Amino acid sequence: MKIQKAGIPFVLIAGNHDTPRLSLTTHPFEIFQEFENMYLAYEPRAHEFEIGDFHISALPHAHEQSVFEAEFKKAQLSKIDNKINIFVGHF
Repeated sequence: MKIQKAGIPFVLIAGNHDTPRLSLTTHPFEIFQEFENMYLAYEPRAHEFEIGDFHISALPHAHEQSVFEAEFKKAQLSKIDNKINIFVGHF
C-alpha cells in the first residue's frame, strides 16, 4: 500500500511458492489487480510492461519445463531499441 500511495511503479513476479498447484485455484496475486502502478506477472507466460523509459520482460514461475523454455525464448526476443530493456524472471 505504501508503494502504491507513493506512486512508484512496481513489478510483482510470481515464484514457485506463489503459484497454485491446481489449475482450478485462483492466483493470490489477483488481489493486486486493482492497484495503480502495479504490474503483475503471475500467469506462466512472458509478460511485457512499458514503464516510462523502461521496457520490462517478466517471466514468472511455470510448473512445466517445456512451457518455461518456450516462454523464456519469447522473453529473450522481447526488447525495444529506444528503451532501457530489463528482464526479470523466476527460475
